[in-house]
Amino acid sequence: MKSHFKDTGLTLVELLVVLAIVAVSLTLVFTTVGTGLGRKQDRRFVLDLGGVLSKARTQAVSNGQVTAVVFSENDRQCWIAESRDKALGIPEDLEIQARGVLYADDVFYVLFYPDGASSGAELVVARRGTVLGRLRVDSLTGLAMAAEGM
Repeated sequence: MKSHFKDTGLTLVELLVVLAIVAVSLTLVFTTVGTGLGRKQDRRFVLDLGGVLSKARTQAVSNGQVTAVVFSENDRQCWIAESRDKALGIPEDLEIQARGVLYADDVFYVLFYPDGASSGAELVVARRGTVLGRLRVDSLTGLAMAAEGM
């Protein structure tokens, strides 16, 4: 019996069309994954910053003395005053805008008191003008809380 089907493969044009579709799809996937990873790292930094503030409050209460979190714009780091060796690096492309903080030279401070209160602050983490997260340090309770924009 004779077969009515021809043994044909893909033509070069069909193969090129398939490769073009795959290339476009991979470009979209990698772009989306890259953006998602960047957002995750930004969120991680804001959470780590909140952790530094909370740790400073805990130290102030447990040690019974004023504890400062220091932010250096030149060094691109923040740390609890007594332990600069455990500084949190501020990524180069991020900026921290601060309101209600104490300034001295190229650094600013948020103070935490032994009774749990603080000097208060609002910290805005941004990249090229786009707000990535906000942390508000309550002056009465000393608690660092994420505000809108997270």
